[in-house]
Amino acid sequence: MTEEAGILIEELGCSARTAGRVLTLCGNNLNQAYKWLASKHRNIVILKIKFATRSTYSCGLMFIALNTELKKVLRYAVSISQNPYVYYEDIDEPWHQFENKIYTQRLSEEIVHEKTIAAAQALMTFFQDPDSDSFYGIFDGVNYPQINEALRIVLRKLMDEDILFEFKKERISIFNFRRVPDGSNFAGAQFISRDAKIDLKVEVLHAKKRFFFHRSPTIEKINQGAIIFVRITDEREVAGYLARFIGISKSETIPVELLEKQRKDNGYFVSVRLGGMIRGFCIVPFKTHVEIFRD
Repeated sequence: MTEEAGILIEELGCSARTAGRVLTLCGNNLNQAYKWLASKHRNIVILKIKFATRSTYSCGLMFIALNTELKKVLRYAVSISQNPYVYYEDIDEPWHQFENKIYTQRLSEEIVHEKTIAAAQALMTFFQDPDSDSFYGIFDGVNYPQINEALRIVLRKLMDEDILFEFKKERISIFNFRRVPDGSNFAGAQFISRDAKIDLKVEVLHAKKRFFFHRSPTIEKINQGAIIFVRITDEREVAGYLARFIGISKSETIPVELLEKQRKDNGYFVSVRLGGMIRGFCIVPFKTHVEIFRD
């Protein structure tokens, strides 16, 4: 495997076979291969599920994001309550809204915390089991009766009783999965006043010399509206809470919009949009090469 293929696998979560094929199609141009895979290669499977148990009348929502190429669970969320109206939630809504809704419900008094925690742990255990590898191939396919039966097996293992459920499946690129939607899609916004602005500390991803054949621009040459990559570094408890609401983990590197850049004595003060009323901020030293997303 070439160094370029290794970079694509590490950064975009594609398989070695896919990385090699796309590099060949792009004439071994790493920059072009990266852009194509990030925006066009839909290797992320999203499952949105609502379910109800037939005997205990529990109702719940479940979100699963899978990289089926690497047989890896990227994110998952579960909520279980005794509220029957949960089963009438809309699973056709955008995936990030559906995921955020689960975290919102987990803050409500109607949630059954013991069942929710147990189901989340059981779900992760299930996908970590080598015997479950075949399920990744099923969820990656288009045989919906087979997917339906696979989900029935998963849900029965989690709840240990007969299940009534519905699901929706979609495929997206790694770029769309990592990119944080703006304010209208932020489920946690209902807990924050419209005039509020929340700032979290972030760090900007510096460009690696080997990442692209052409170095990314320095911070001096990047303008408002550009898409740059950041990671949340804020250590406050609220940072983890808000990160879950906007559908990311604190350790993820995510593409965000540059909102503001101001020159200071020790570099440039940078403000980015993380989601809704949540902003990220940091100081970027002068002459720093900053990784940007290239259309």
